[in-house]
Amino acid sequence: MAQNSSNMKHHLLTFSMLTMLSASVWSQIPEGGFENWSSGNCGEPVGWSTVNGSTSVLGLCTAQRETADPYAGSSALKIQTGQLGFPVFQTVPGLVSNGTINIQSQSVSGGVPFTERPTAFTGWYKAAPVNNDTYSMIAVLINEISGDTIGAAIFEGTATVSEWTQFTVAVDYFSQDTPTLLQINLFASDPNNPRNGSTVYFDELDYQSMTVGSSELSENHVNIYPNPAVSEVFVDVGLISNATISIYSILGRKMMDEQLTTSRNRLDLSSLAAGVYAWQLTSTDGKLVQSGRLRLTE
Repeated sequence: MAQNSSNMKHHLLTFSMLTMLSASVWSQIPEGGFENWSSGNCGEPVGWSTVNGSTSVLGLCTAQRETADPYAGSSALKIQTGQLGFPVFQTVPGLVSNGTINIQSQSVSGGVPFTERPTAFTGWYKAAPVNNDTYSMIAVLINEISGDTIGAAIFEGTATVSEWTQFTVAVDYFSQDTPTLLQINLFASDPNNPRNGSTVYFDELDYQSMTVGSSELSENHVNIYPNPAVSEVFVDVGLISNATISIYSILGRKMMDEQLTTSRNRLDLSSLAAGVYAWQLTSTDGKLVQSGRLRLTE
C-alpha cells in the first residue's frame, strides 16, 4: 500500500523495518564518499545539507569533515549532536541530508533525482552514542508526481562501534511505482531525545541493484519456511548441493553458519531471540546464491 510522502519526510523515525540483504551489483550514491566539502570555518559536504548554517554563528558545527581516519579516500563524514548555549540553550541533534533541511519546521524535503528500484543500501560507519542514543541512516524513495513514498530502507543502532563496520539494509517497498527522488537522512541522535556529544561517522554510501536473470533465479531458487518462524525452519535448495546458509542480525553480526547437504534441510533456530534476521546462501566456492530476511517470533 502506498504511503503519503509528506508523512514519511516529516516523521522519519516512525519506521520499524529493520532488515539486511546482500547480493549483486553496487552503485555509489552521489557524493556518498564525502570527499568534497565547501570551504569555510564550518563547511558542508558537497551535495548534502546540514544545520551548520544556522548553528555555526553560535560556535556549533554538528557536521564535520573527518580526515584523520576515513574509511576510504581522503575524508569521511562526522556528525555530532551538540549543545547551543546562550541565548538558545538547546541540544541540536546532528543531521545531514541530501534533501533540504528546514530548521523552523524541523523537517526535510526534496532529495536527488532517482528512478531506480534498488534492493538495498549500504555504507560504512563508526559510532560513539551517549547513553544508548540512536544513530541512523534513512533512505526514502519518493514519487513526486503521485506524492507517494515508494519504499524505504533504515539502518539504526545504539552500540558503540570503534572500528569501521559495514551496514547493509534492504529496501521495503510499498508501491510498484517508479520513484523520482531519493532522500537520505543521516542522524547522530534520536531527534526526539538527542544526547549531547553523540557521534557517528559515515563513508562510502552505496545502493544495490539486482541483476540476476530470471533463468538463474529459477535454477537456484531457495525456499525457507515457515516465515515467520518460532524455533526452526526448513530450507529447500533444489538443485544446489553442499551450500552454506548464514544467519545475520540486523546490525550485520553473524549469528550462525549451517552446512546444507541435502535438497531439504531442517535448521534449528532455538538459540536465537525473536526478531528480524537476514540469511545468505553461499556455494562451496564462496559465491552468493541467494539472500533474504527471516522473522522469528516467540
